Amino acid sequence: MKKSIALLFLLTSGFIAIAAEAPQIEDARIDPIIEQFEAQSHSKDKMPAEQREEMRKQLKLNLQRSEVLKNEAIKAGLDKDENVKNMFKNVESEFYANQYVEYLKKNIKPSDNDLHKLYERVGREVRLQTAVFRTKQEAGEALQKLNKGMSFTDLVKSLPEQPPVPDTFVSTQMFPPELATVIDKMNKGKISDEPVEFQGIFYLFKVADTRKSQAMPDFNELKPNLTNQYVNEKSFEQIQLLFKEYGLE
Repeated sequence: MKKSIALLFLLTSGFIAIAAEAPQIEDARIDPIIEQFEAQSHSKDKMPAEQREEMRKQLKLNLQRSEVLKNEAIKAGLDKDENVKNMFKNVESEFYANQYVEYLKKNIKPSDNDLHKLYERVGREVRLQTAVFRTKQEAGEALQKLNKGMSFTDLVKSLPEQPPVPDTFVSTQMFPPELATVIDKMNKGKISDEPVEFQGIFYLFKVADTRKSQAMPDFNELKPNLTNQYVNEKSFEQIQLLFKEYGLE
């Protein structure tokens, strides 16, 4: 009897711990995550309703857990800690940077003509002659000799410690972007207009010959990949121009 009275007293007095209410998460916070997941999957079919609902539940749970920990961090005063505040600024900056990149990509709409030009470029193979230099000055002096009529072959023979270059056709897609951008603009017989720097080394190129890749798939088969490549390249170009505007090349 005494135990029953004691239990009743605890219940009516509110001394028994009650589970805290989980943070509320709006659907508007979950929907963009699901949309992003579906966009990255590149699947033509929509996610089954059952799978979507299960994913929504898991995302909500994860966000609720994050909110709980965030609230506890604020209670602990971490939002006033200078190191934490600076780290948050860094995360915020990177987040908005990534969002801007995605914004650029969404607003780049290549035409079929754009994609056909890219198709030709992707399927182009070149046979290169290459001269390598330790300094820009050395490369510039060599370029002057070429402009005065010296053959590229004789130039390479006159240079010490030149790495062997296979005398074969290769796709320009095999080169790093910094080099491919230059080589893609060069026609057969063309020599690079100026020394090209890559990872602290300076290069001069001559396109000895060109041809279309014999293993190139049909345009329509490659069109989705070409679209992605075009969008990535154009967004990269816009970003580089922006960096150049601020002196951040």
